[in-house]
Amino acid sequence: SRTSFYADKLAESLPTSIRWTDVVIYPEKKREAGDTEEKLLFDKKTINISGKCQKSTELNSWMKEIKKKEWIKDVNLMNYTDDKQSDNGVFSIQVKLK
Repeated sequence: SRTSFYADKLAESLPTSIRWTDVVIYPEKKREAGDTEEKLLFDKKTINISGKCQKSTELNSWMKEIKKKEWIKDVNLMNYTDDKQSDNGVFSIQVKLK
């Protein structure tokens, strides 16, 4: 299936200094104001990834690397904070598919 392809190809290029804590392929779409339909809608062009990294430079390099893949439209850093206790960075990225 496409979902396993995406997960496998993204993990394949993952440096050892980056750990995923959450991966959501095709997240649920947020409802528009005034939308009364009670069905679930999913964004089939998005993958959300959260995790931890030792160096922000390696996260940046990995994001640039996966952005080059022909099936990826864009990669955006949604959040990045330094975790003082573990000395790691905690991040959230959004991968947009073509």
